[in-house]
Amino acid sequence: MKPLRFFIFSNLLNIIVALYLFSQFNIASDALLYVLAHFFLASVANTILVKKVIKNNICLISSPVTCFLIITQVYLTFSSLKYFADNSTFYPMFELTKADQFIGSLLGFGVIFVILFSLERSFFVSPTKFIEWVKKHSKLILTTSMVFLLVSVVIKVFLFTQGYGSTYSNSLFTKLELRDRNDAIYLNVNEIFDQLVIIYFFLLYKIFKFSSFNRFLRFPFLFITIVFFIYNLFFFKSRLLILFLVLTVISVVQAFQPRKGAMYLALLFLLLPVTVGILPILNWLLVRDNLMADSSEFLIQLTSYRADITDYAYAILKKSNFIGVNPDIFFQGLLNAIPNVIFPGKDLLVKDAYSIGLDKIGWKAKSDTSFEIIDYQDSLFSAGSMAFGIIGFVFIPLVYVRILNYLAFFFTKYLKKGFVPLVIFPLITTAFRVELEFSNIFINIRNSIQMIFISLILLIFYKVFSRKS
Repeated sequence: MKPLRFFIFSNLLNIIVALYLFSQFNIASDALLYVLAHFFLASVANTILVKKVIKNNICLISSPVTCFLIITQVYLTFSSLKYFADNSTFYPMFELTKADQFIGSLLGFGVIFVILFSLERSFFVSPTKFIEWVKKHSKLILTTSMVFLLVSVVIKVFLFTQGYGSTYSNSLFTKLELRDRNDAIYLNVNEIFDQLVIIYFFLLYKIFKFSSFNRFLRFPFLFITIVFFIYNLFFFKSRLLILFLVLTVISVVQAFQPRKGAMYLALLFLLLPVTVGILPILNWLLVRDNLMADSSEFLIQLTSYRADITDYAYAILKKSNFIGVNPDIFFQGLLNAIPNVIFPGKDLLVKDAYSIGLDKIGWKAKSDTSFEIIDYQDSLFSAGSMAFGIIGFVFIPLVYVRILNYLAFFFTKYLKKGFVPLVIFPLITTAFRVELEFSNIFINIRNSIQMIFISLILLIFYKVFSRKS
């Protein structure tokens, strides 16, 4: 699909969806104008991204920056309908007008445009080079995949025997719950390995599909991909995981079939507004909160509640007079990311800077009645806003992307180009994470580096055993 045609179709479809919802609910006309303006900005950003991917021949699965842009723009596009919802339904403390919501989104799109216009200078390889590596090193991919699969299974056995589980695990897999907040690190490692297994095994499925091997050999890889996806879907009850799988499939397909992959990416952006219709099904499947599922306006409220990544950030800016509430959250997040092996006594020094920051603006991190952690719309924008105000809102996402990009350049500089995916795939899983607070930012970067070193160790063992054999 040509970029101009995509842009026109996208705006036409957005207008149709907006007008239909406007006619169905009792909504003020100014909300419709904000929805259309937000849709227009999303269409511009999505068109630029699709055009740059095609023009620069970017292999999606090789570019952490491109993957970050894709998932962030998915969130921003999907949250276009938030102006139809009453923000005070879920977050009355925000006190945001429709204009405030749009200003926050406008700032978010501004950051995205800055990253978009520098995309050519980010790290990526072409689909042709990626496939050359895949064909040359298919045995290495298979070995790495099997090791990650084994480690992932071992981690799951450990979690189950030790009594760990998901806070949302009221499902067919386990009914265990977290004992305390620090236990989340075990689940985080489990999730990282599972995501890598999904990427590697779907990649293997495509390798065998387009190779001279018996094509029926590819189905076990697809089966493992599906099993791990279903496990995580019901274990974590995460709607984000569905998006992760969709983006993984698009990215891997685009590596083998660039035109088809680019078309899938364009269709994803094009059909996002329409997917509001499947939200009740997802909520029924993954229900984990008492939202108003029987309300006719539930679709819009759920969209606003789950997909938005700028309202919370802008509300913090307004409450803090745009200067931030607690810069210490940056240093506490950095300290918390230091492994206990290196700094055994760090737990005695780390403060709950997040709760302290919320207290300063009169908000609470936990519910007064249930003592559960309130599910704020955390993102890179809100993390930056809490620490450094408007400067943090703008620059924290930019710095985060630069770090991922630098890591990709740094590690691949000292490796043969053929071993790029061993370095890139851990960074891809990090780039696909959008809902972050400051402590998660540093931990995700640390985990990426750790997974890169694990992959490189596997590479060394693979070379040693290959030479002996």
